[in-house]
Amino acid sequence: MRFLHVLDTLEQTKSIPRIAGNIVNIMGGVMRTPETSLDSKLGKFDVVFLHTAIGAMRIAWRFRRSKIIHLYHGYPCSLKGLNIYGLRHHLNEMFMVKRYLHVVASSSFTAREYESRYGRKPKILHYGVNTNYYTPNGLANNKYNFLYVGRLKQRKGVDMLLKSFKHVVNRHPSALLEIVGSGPEKEGLQVLAKDLLIEQNVLFSSNLSADELLAKYRNCRVYVSASRWEGFGLPLLEAMSCGKPCVVSDIPSHKAIIEASRVGVCVDPSDSEEFAENMIKIADESHTLVSTARSYTLKHSWDNYVENLMVIVNEEGIKQ
Repeated sequence: MRFLHVLDTLEQTKSIPRIAGNIVNIMGGVMRTPETSLDSKLGKFDVVFLHTAIGAMRIAWRFRRSKIIHLYHGYPCSLKGLNIYGLRHHLNEMFMVKRYLHVVASSSFTAREYESRYGRKPKILHYGVNTNYYTPNGLANNKYNFLYVGRLKQRKGVDMLLKSFKHVVNRHPSALLEIVGSGPEKEGLQVLAKDLLIEQNVLFSSNLSADELLAKYRNCRVYVSASRWEGFGLPLLEAMSCGKPCVVSDIPSHKAIIEASRVGVCVDPSDSEEFAENMIKIADESHTLVSTARSYTLKHSWDNYVENLMVIVNEEGIKQ
């Protein structure tokens, strides 16, 4: 069986499990093909996994003999006040909603979001994590070593995270917050850290190799996120697979993971003192949560994800 993955951003490669297949990247609706090309040979795919609705109509025509399965990651917008990108996303979804063989959402939250917008109930298949790669490796020497991984944009709430971390530093002057990622808010966040007088306690880094990122996960005590919206929250699983508990915002996608795993806590990030209090509390308890965190992710490996996804694929009689 031949598979094709169609992406909107290279970040979505993390959501591609180990299913052999070509990759086509669509940036801003323009096809870019770092690993393959859209020549005539690409018309012979059994299944196209569409990770984005941008360009979906064109993809549907180009691969009209293929089964199209939409892996829906969520989209952070209301249907009011859409920008051009959001409008294109929404129009493509409306046109394609009946064309997809299946819509598979990454969480119960994104499933409800999709159904409320487009009137089709998706199947739910939670993301997995490479548990053979993301493994524990002891505890950081600094008990109050925190880590955030993700884009630096407004909806990620890193501004609120820094304000909370200020309270942590007031109580534990050697505390460290490592922020891994890039984005339009980076410079402003660096200025905010300076204004809060915590710039010596905050380390920004980006463009890390996979092994460098793994070292960051292993070296922290607690993973933190004050995000205002997430479709799922894959870094939580990566951190848990390394044995780390999480203190995260109380958004639906985070709540689903924390309530199921019982490894950490969800807090309203607008209450910076409460968020900070929980960062300290979970850091103090982190050594007791390693095995619980690891055990949860072993149930959510990419191998399990692939197995369950292939069950969905084969429901419609697609032969291998």
